[in-house]
Amino acid sequence: MQPANLAATVAANVVLQQQQHAYLNVLHETQDAWTYQKDANTLKAYALRNLLNQNLAMANAKVYYGDLRDRLTRRNSQLNNWNMALNSSVQLNERIEKFTNQSNCLLDDQTEALDAQNVALLNDIGVLRTREDPRTFGLTLARQESVHRKLSEKITWEKVEEISLAHRALKETFAQRSHRLWGEKRDLDTKNDHLEAYIPTLKMQRDLQQAIKLSETWKKRTEETRRTNYADQVPALEASRNALFATLKRLRIDNQKLREHKGHVEMQRASIRQDLLLQKTGEIDSLLQKNAANEHADKMTELYNAARVERDALLHESRTATHTSHDKEHDAILCQEHNRELSKDIAYLTHQNNVLVEHCTAL
Repeated sequence: MQPANLAATVAANVVLQQQQHAYLNVLHETQDAWTYQKDANTLKAYALRNLLNQNLAMANAKVYYGDLRDRLTRRNSQLNNWNMALNSSVQLNERIEKFTNQSNCLLDDQTEALDAQNVALLNDIGVLRTREDPRTFGLTLARQESVHRKLSEKITWEKVEEISLAHRALKETFAQRSHRLWGEKRDLDTKNDHLEAYIPTLKMQRDLQQAIKLSETWKKRTEETRRTNYADQVPALEASRNALFATLKRLRIDNQKLREHKGHVEMQRASIRQDLLLQKTGEIDSLLQKNAANEHADKMTELYNAARVERDALLHESRTATHTSHDKEHDAILCQEHNRELSKDIAYLTHQNNVLVEHCTAL
């Protein structure tokens, strides 16, 4: 009974291993499908997040370019107004310059006329035209007063001319400073407009960085959750691994035992095959003996039948013929002996046939 139980145990172990491999394959396929779906969902979430960020960026860019268009429109309007004002100012300055040139020409003419008149008057009063101090001797009272008035007016004109030159220098300095400040103001306005143009871009960058920050925060929290889940699964997995190691160790021991038993069984199998070969050889010999016995039995049956027929004929002849009692007794004895021999042969052949039949049936 031990080989049968061992074969059943081996078959059950093989079936259990096949079921275990099938369950592990199903588990791995399910885990791979779950991982694939998770990765696909993650990629879809990333694609959706990128699309939302691109949509937000496009909206911000749209607002930015709308604001830029409005600012450029207002700037162009302001530049047009400034250009018109500048043209008007240039035309006004040209008219003022023209009027000033005309006034200067008129004053130059008047100055030349007065200089000519002064020269004539000085010639009349006899003043030498030298670079020394003007002489006033030999003049009349009216001419002396006129000369003193001219000298005082000259002194006043020189003082006023110095003041006017100082005021003109101050005015030119103020004008240059005003133009410089106006240019700086215009540069600052332009720079301010440029900086205002950066505001939507900076806002968009801030929103994009905020979105990236939120995404990274979400990814960090997700990874922390996954790490926590994996950490929670570690004791169970360790226990499962230890149990699997123990099962593997036990299965290895059982496998070694089964291999040893397999060696013994193979040795028994070789001896059984040898016995089977001997039994087959004996069976063939038994079949040959059976066939020979059958042929002999058939021959003996035929001889028996022939002898019986001959006996019946002899009996019939003995009944009809008249012989002596000695011959009859002798024939009867011979016939009985022949019958006994034939009965012994038939019994022996029958026994031999039954033995061969039982041996063949057992095989």
